[in-house]
Amino acid sequence: MAEEEARGIGKARHNGVHEHQGCADVEGCGPRAVNGWCHEGDLTIATSNPKENGKKAEEAGNQCNGTALPLSCACAHEALIDSVIRYMDNDIDVSSLSNEAVKLLKLIPEGYIPVPHQVGGHRHVDGKFGFLRRIGQPEILFKPVQPGAKGLNEVIFYDKLFNCTGELHDDIQKLKDLVPRFIGCEKIRDRADHLHEFLKLEDITHHFRRPAIMDVKIGKRVWDDYAEQDKIERERKKYPDQEVIGFRIIGMRVFRPKQNDYVYYDRFYGRSVTADTALSALNRFFEDGSSRRLDVIDTLLEQLVPFLQWAEKQRTLKLFASSLLIVYEGDTSQPVGTGGLLKVKLVDFAHAYEKADEGLDENSAFGMRIFMSYLRRLREKDI
Repeated sequence: MAEEEARGIGKARHNGVHEHQGCADVEGCGPRAVNGWCHEGDLTIATSNPKENGKKAEEAGNQCNGTALPLSCACAHEALIDSVIRYMDNDIDVSSLSNEAVKLLKLIPEGYIPVPHQVGGHRHVDGKFGFLRRIGQPEILFKPVQPGAKGLNEVIFYDKLFNCTGELHDDIQKLKDLVPRFIGCEKIRDRADHLHEFLKLEDITHHFRRPAIMDVKIGKRVWDDYAEQDKIERERKKYPDQEVIGFRIIGMRVFRPKQNDYVYYDRFYGRSVTADTALSALNRFFEDGSSRRLDVIDTLLEQLVPFLQWAEKQRTLKLFASSLLIVYEGDTSQPVGTGGLLKVKLVDFAHAYEKADEGLDENSAFGMRIFMSYLRRLREKDI
């Protein structure tokens, strides 16, 4: 690739950012009162040497297709992000970048980098952004607002939850402790002069040295009550076993201390998991290359109790396609039960709605129960 193709990329710098705490200027948002949330007050909205072979791995276009490989070279997407970050860190020069990496660099806003360990959500493909991190602020995750009603719904959800000026309904107040902290919305201009809207959320992974991460979608169904029939059929066809086991693995990355590398499992792997193989699939998240992390399973089960209690008692919301984001410290020098070395949060609220009745949200409650039952079986059995 000729070097002139990359002119104007430059290294990351911070400028051109318009920041605001709320989302009142998002179309459709603004002061409003919503029953069930707030009693009073206004609501505003593979190769083992990535330095040498990252380009080759990326251009080979390995799409994973349910395989597990070291994160540094597993998939085209992982190699793409790896090469971009290494270029920004001055580890490689521009001649080592593929055409796709150059295209991504030309879009990433100055002063930002791609999140290096994203396992779920929208990716940096086809000119679209995945998750970003501002240089110097690793504690904040910048999540792109999805286009259309889904994105607006998630913006409204977070803003109602964290910016209510009145007394919150008890169901909602308890939920605040179970989700990442919402900081606000921010409009950021990319290098092609396009303006993008981002949610600013607490990045629960930032203080981990070797984060092992799993995104698991919870519930028997991922389509909401407003879905068209063709959407329902697509989702059922995509992963029919979700209606049986109540959860779906969206992505995992696991650190192996002895090998000093990561193993990555993508969404295609998750879709290949059946009711018969779900237990062994979950086991992979707790295997460090030599043993099963029973300390992680025990701590995770303990931390999931408030999530299940909330799901089985709350009568305010219906959640569809929400996920549990689970992170633990892959460095085995100390058990995860000490020092906050495991964190769990409920994420993804593009399909979260107020309930029209007083019944239980059986969709999410079912998913939580079954997921925890699998973890207990995993704790007690040899796989």
